[in-house]
Amino acid sequence: MTNASSVRLIVSVASTALPSGSYAQAEYTPDGENWYALSGEVSLTNANGTYSSGWQGLPTGANSDYLVRIAVFNSTSSDEEFSLRQLHLQFK
Repeated sequence: MTNASSVRLIVSVASTALPSGSYAQAEYTPDGENWYALSGEVSLTNANGTYSSGWQGLPTGANSDYLVRIAVFNSTSSDEEFSLRQLHLQFK
């Protein structure tokens, strides 16, 4: 991420989606303990499709060599199963 200026998350959801309001988001950590949003949110509520957060500017402070994760936020308090085909985090 050292030379990037924009980022987007692309998610391919398979046959099972999550309840309304659920989403995936890329996050980064500068210290291994605190996590910060890296990408926009991608809805996980529609099955059988590919969805994108759209290109956005790289957050201030994220332009370095950091660990990145994809976090899934379930809008309900119950356990839900869903299926993903692919996750892509793209930089430009």
